Amino acid sequence: MNRSWLPQHVRRQGIAIFALLVCVACTNPPGAPSGSNAGPRAGGTLYAASWLEPTSLLEAGITAASQHAIADVAPMVEGLLGLKNAADVRKNPKVADFYQPQLATEVPTTDNGDVKVSGSTMRVTYKLRHGVRWSDGQPFSSKDVVDTANFFYLKFKDANPTQLFSTSGWDQISSVTTPDDYTAVVNYKSLYGPYLTNFAGPYGVLPSHLLQQTWTAGGDLTRTKLAVDNTPSNPAAYKGSDTWDKWLVGTGPFVFREWVGGDHLTMVKNNLW
Repeated sequence: MNRSWLPQHVRRQGIAIFALLVCVACTNPPGAPSGSNAGPRAGGTLYAASWLEPTSLLEAGITAASQHAIADVAPMVEGLLGLKNAADVRKNPKVADFYQPQLATEVPTTDNGDVKVSGSTMRVTYKLRHGVRWSDGQPFSSKDVVDTANFFYLKFKDANPTQLFSTSGWDQISSVTTPDDYTAVVNYKSLYGPYLTNFAGPYGVLPSHLLQQTWTAGGDLTRTKLAVDNTPSNPAAYKGSDTWDKWLVGTGPFVFREWVGGDHLTMVKNNLW
C-alpha cells in the first residue's frame, strides 16, 4: 500500500513545505566489519538528526506549525490525503494532482463526483480505506473524521480548551455526516477552494476514541493524561500514561516508541500497516 506523508496545515495554495536535516552516519553501521562498504541492507536502524527539537509533538499542526515537528511526526501519522512526490506530479497539474490518497481511497474532486456545489455551499465526500487500525489496535472509521472536525472547530468553535494555533479552513465546515463507517461527507458553508488541506497529512485525522476520553476529562490535549498502549502494532512500541504532546497514536508505517527530550525520539515498524 503506497501512502505518502504530508504536513496537515499546509499553505493554502496547496503546497506543503517542511525541512528536515537528515544526518546518516558515514561510518559503518553498528556491528559491521571495519572498512565494510556493503551498501544498504534490509532492516537495521536509521539515525536521523534535526537541528531543532520541538517542545511538543502537537507542534506538528495543532498547537503550532513547526516544520521540525512535522518532519518528526510524519512517519507515524496520516491524513485522508498526502502530497505526491514532485517527480510524480504531471505537467500542467490541477491542485488535486498534487495529492494522493492516504486514509481515503481517492482524492475528492468535481470530476469524480466527490465534490458537489450547490449555490454558495459545497459537499465533499471522502471514501475511506477498509481494515485500517490505529496503532493501539482500535479500528479507523468515519467517526474519526467527524470528531477531527469537531476537535478543530465544530465542538468548541473559538473556545477550544486546547490552544490551537489556527482554525482557518476548519471554520468553513458546517457539519460532517457519515452514511456508513467508510464514508464521510464534509459539508462546507462556503465555496472553500483549499478544501483538500483539511484532513490532510500529520494530525489530519485524530482518533475519536481518544478524543472522547479527553473531552470527558476537560478537553485540553496538553493537560489530559491518557493510558495509551501501542503494543498491538509492535511489542516494542509505547505503553504508558501521559498527555497528547508526549505520545502518538497513528496509522502510519512507523509507530511511536519513546521520546526522551534533548536526546532522542524512537519509532519502530508498525506491523498493522
